[in-house]
Amino acid sequence: MNNIFKATLVFSTVLGASSLAFADGKAGFGPRGEKCKPPAEVMQKFDANSDGKLDHDERTQMHEARKAEMLAKHDANKDGQLGDEERQALWTDKKQEHFLRMDADGNGSITAQEAEAGCGPLKRFFSKVDANNDGMITQQEFDEAKPPHGHADRQGRRGFKHR
Repeated sequence: MNNIFKATLVFSTVLGASSLAFADGKAGFGPRGEKCKPPAEVMQKFDANSDGKLDHDERTQMHEARKAEMLAKHDANKDGQLGDEERQALWTDKKQEHFLRMDADGNGSITAQEAEAGCGPLKRFFSKVDANNDGMITQQEFDEAKPPHGHADRQGRRGFKHR
């Protein structure tokens, strides 16, 4: 298995897990079990019984729908699987999507307050990702940061620190 595929798989798993945590309203993205508020669009689309959480069948439906959406968007040659370049495009899109979700005010940077309000490991590693220590994380700093400890980046490196 090549490194890009491994990293894409890990990153997708982490994002998927955080989506499930959002959907369940249970423990969040990180090992400290932060509580996460479910995104309204996820609940509206997948909470079929309107009970405010996603049961196993609803989560399975969400997972399959997201997988189909990713394949439809990134499978450029329509062969039913993602090649190296297609996985790279998926990786890039997911990182940008995650950054935009964290950038609550849409100004192109993530402040410490936005990171703290988010549900993920960025709040714990903010100062390490903020390479120039200006109190904001730009898309470039976010893209250049390694993933959290225990999650490998595209080159198989571990730890959440600025390169």
